[in-house]
Amino acid sequence: MARGSRRKRKRGRRKQPPGAASPERSRDRVRLLLERGRTREAVDLARELTKTHPGDDSEDLLIRARLARAGSLADAGLLRDALRLLDHLEVKHPRAREETRWLRLAIEVRSGRLDHILRELAAAEAEEDDARIARVHDILRREMRNPAIVAETPLLPPDHPLRKEAAAAARIFERLVSGPQAPNEDPPAAAVPRRSPFAPWVLAGRAIQAAYRKDVETLRRLERSLPASSPPSRILPLLKVMAGLAPPAGLDLAEGRVFDAVEGGRGSLSHRLRKLEKEIEEGEAGAAETSAFRLVREIRTRDPTLVPEFQRLLWEAWARSELPLEILDDVFTDTGCSESEMYRYSALTLERHGALYAALGAWDSFLEKAGTRLPPREIAMVRLRQARLAAALQEDLGAESDDPWEVIVDPLLFLDAAAEAFPCARTFEPLMDTLTARGRKEAEAVALRWHESDPRALAPLLHLLHSTERRGAIRKALKWIEKIEAVEPCHPEARGGRFRLLLAGATYRIRRAKFHLARRDIEDLRQTPRGADPEFQCLLDGLSWFAAEGETQRTATLRSMDADLGEHGTDLLLRQMERQLGAKRFVPRLPSRDGRPPPGRVIPILARLARVFIALDWTLFPPAAWKKALRAALESWTDPSVRDLDPLCRIMMNEGEWDILYLLSGKGLLHGGAQRYRFLFYRGQSFVELHEMDRRRSCLRAAQELARRAGDRETEAESRDGLFPDLPQIGVLMDFPAEEDETPLSREDLAHIIEFEANAPLKRRRPRRRRKKIRDIAELFDF
Repeated sequence: MARGSRRKRKRGRRKQPPGAASPERSRDRVRLLLERGRTREAVDLARELTKTHPGDDSEDLLIRARLARAGSLADAGLLRDALRLLDHLEVKHPRAREETRWLRLAIEVRSGRLDHILRELAAAEAEEDDARIARVHDILRREMRNPAIVAETPLLPPDHPLRKEAAAAARIFERLVSGPQAPNEDPPAAAVPRRSPFAPWVLAGRAIQAAYRKDVETLRRLERSLPASSPPSRILPLLKVMAGLAPPAGLDLAEGRVFDAVEGGRGSLSHRLRKLEKEIEEGEAGAAETSAFRLVREIRTRDPTLVPEFQRLLWEAWARSELPLEILDDVFTDTGCSESEMYRYSALTLERHGALYAALGAWDSFLEKAGTRLPPREIAMVRLRQARLAAALQEDLGAESDDPWEVIVDPLLFLDAAAEAFPCARTFEPLMDTLTARGRKEAEAVALRWHESDPRALAPLLHLLHSTERRGAIRKALKWIEKIEAVEPCHPEARGGRFRLLLAGATYRIRRAKFHLARRDIEDLRQTPRGADPEFQCLLDGLSWFAAEGETQRTATLRSMDADLGEHGTDLLLRQMERQLGAKRFVPRLPSRDGRPPPGRVIPILARLARVFIALDWTLFPPAAWKKALRAALESWTDPSVRDLDPLCRIMMNEGEWDILYLLSGKGLLHGGAQRYRFLFYRGQSFVELHEMDRRRSCLRAAQELARRAGDRETEAESRDGLFPDLPQIGVLMDFPAEEDETPLSREDLAHIIEFEANAPLKRRRPRRRRKKIRDIAELFDF
């Protein structure tokens, strides 16, 4: 039964006759065969196609297949057969005579006959036919095997340019291949222009010289310039092997002999290496031991620098074949390999085979045997390698493994040993990052060690700054700020860190009722660049009011704030700062004033406070009266600025005032200029109702695209996150498509969205909601 079923399967796999397939499928099959170089099958299939589906298309395909077949016969050296096929093609298909004529000329040039091609060149030059001249030159470039034949031919006059170029190319090539020459001794090639059909011979001669000199860059450049279809390009694989760009295993027999003659027998060495590899794969331990011993000795005699790499590869191949490692130990010991090197090969092999525990032990043995002969830098590199292996082991075991050996594979042990052996950024950084990720207090001590070993390194200074700031040690953190300023004055922490720390210290001391220390911090704040900015003067005055020594000083500070912000702005600022400070029992009681905002100064006061609070990463909570006054003031605000609009939009978005945000973003779209994408983002965030989801999505997509073009990564990320909101009005009713399924918006789409939103009415349309009646609700229940 099995035999019969096998026969059925074989019968089911029989190929269909060529005529049974569709004509288009057969033509595609012929083209595929031609692309793969299977010209004989292509000719047979094209012949059957012309019988079953005659026509011009089938005949053209048959002509193409027979021309390709003639070319393949010529490449194989069967020139007579190729010419005979071309004669048959001219008889069967007269319209192919033009192509067969050019192919016949190419075959004649390959065989060394130049009379027909040179007559064709003379006729083309007499008629000034540039296309024919270029085609003749292309044939000479692809088929001419010796430029000296053209240089000595009597068919061209002595002063013909082609004959002069051939003579110059033959002379230069002969000089370049006669022996090694210095780079400055290469003969000039001005007599052979780059467009000449004999230029590849000059390039090939220079490539030979580059291979002799081991000039890899020049050889690569010449390889790119040498046409692949020219005869001299066939020597490139051998030249690449000679220069060390390719292994000798890729050479054929003739090239291998040339390589052995030039390189002193390295081709035979390659053959013996392949023989050793075969013996190892087949498990012939005795023969492999003998071959390995002889090869190590021979490689050490020729080039001692290759011995370590050969021994490493030999150890890996030996371990992969599961042969006894004791045999290889004898080979390495007899050939002068040290015991530490054997452990190194063993560790590398164990790593590649996934035996990480054993590899850790082998690396420890390597360091123990190497002793003081190993430089500290290499010891640190080995310890870092062990740390990576230990991290991989710990990941495989899991965080809650009960393995008693887990403490041995803790990466921190190896990282600490690496930093101890060779203190530098490459050893301290992974140790500090690992301790920080685990929340260990030792990270600060490691950063301090790093700073002591390299006082100019920024990473430990930044870590010490942030860790001391988290602990609340403001004065100590200010000392780290000074050191950061000494290393890199333009660093962001050096520019804004001092103001942030002093402000944190002042607010902390006001909460603790240490007003005399807070006043000292406020004076230091006024000396910083940000403290000298008039924009932040109101903030420092507010801190001074809370930390004032007495009622007289507090009254003077309040009078200064009233002159800057007005009574209502001062009242708003102090109440917002009281909310930020938190400890009401330690701060003085705020003055009782009228909290209603002034109609003409609502926008500038709110915008200024919003800028200050956003810069400090504080939250501004405007009272309802100020929000109502802001909405009324927006209707008559005719000349807004981006500097005021952006912070107001941010505050209203955080407050959830969508109607005010809608009005502010509309003003920004009209007057925003290059920052209009920011107000497109705010306009999209203002749409939270179900019927507004289409406008929300179009605005946020446009804002994301424009922010990407402007290089604003923050707005781009916010717009992308806003495309999938978590709003109670939406719930799970909206099914948004995936972001990657969308096509990017074009310029026309972006302009249309901006124009539509900028000219949208100020009053938002609300859907009419029908009040549910009792009978409508009752229909939802099944009684």
